[in-house]
Amino acid sequence: MDSELSTLGEFYEELFHRYNDDPAIKFQGEITTYSDLDRQSAKLASAFHSLGLSGNDRVAILIRNRPEFLITEIAAARANVTTVPLNSQVSDEECEYVLGDASPDVLVVGPTFLDTVRDLQQR
Repeated sequence: MDSELSTLGEFYEELFHRYNDDPAIKFQGEITTYSDLDRQSAKLASAFHSLGLSGNDRVAILIRNRPEFLITEIAAARANVTTVPLNSQVSDEECEYVLGDASPDVLVVGPTFLDTVRDLQQR
């Protein structure tokens, strides 16, 4: 790796360039390459920028341990925003507390947690 890299986003860029079509993740029999991670995280980082996120903005992540979690983490690094990862075992009350305390600008939610988030919105 280049010793001149200064951000996590730059680290990922170098990683994608170096390993391109090599396998990065094997999950439930599916292979995600570094090229796939590059493309998918770049698309999400662009969406974060389209929302006006930058600098000190926060993206909360409520996704089970799966490739989409990593893609979101990488996208946030590329967009230069802070992540607030939530433990996928968190109770509704703990989730509400963490989200209230962290005040994220965006919440990225996996399908498993849609009902949880809907319940929290109604409180």
